[in-house]
Amino acid sequence: MKKPTLIILMLLVVFTLNQNIQADGVLDLRYKNNGIFITITGSNSPIIGGLEIPDKIDGLPVRIIDRNSFRSADELTSVKIPDSVTTVLDNAFLGCTKVTELSMGNGIENIGVSAFSYLGIKKLELSNKLKSVSVSSFGYNYNL
Repeated sequence: MKKPTLIILMLLVVFTLNQNIQADGVLDLRYKNNGIFITITGSNSPIIGGLEIPDKIDGLPVRIIDRNSFRSADELTSVKIPDSVTTVLDNAFLGCTKVTELSMGNGIENIGVSAFSYLGIKKLELSNKLKSVSVSSFGYNYNL
């Protein structure tokens, strides 16, 4: 194989691996697949009502909900996170003021800054595996 062809092929592989891929039939979610686990990065369209994060996509476990993934999702009313998710990063659900129900799986170990701030939740149950809760992770939840 000639060098220019090899370089183009390598760039194509790197570009493909770094793309947010639409999850076919998985609530129109965007995600990253690194070949080991899945990181949810958002949604391709507005979410109206409840959001249930799947435990697997493409046969791989969903482990991370990325920064700002669902920030200020105006019509989101409930969130269910499976046991497979270990980390919810900064501002993931910040400002989703209509969310009144939050169900987090028992796999959650790390919660980022303001990940669940400004929600309308009334009760909260945390994972027994929780290792790290960042500043203001649940700030301004006045109904708690």
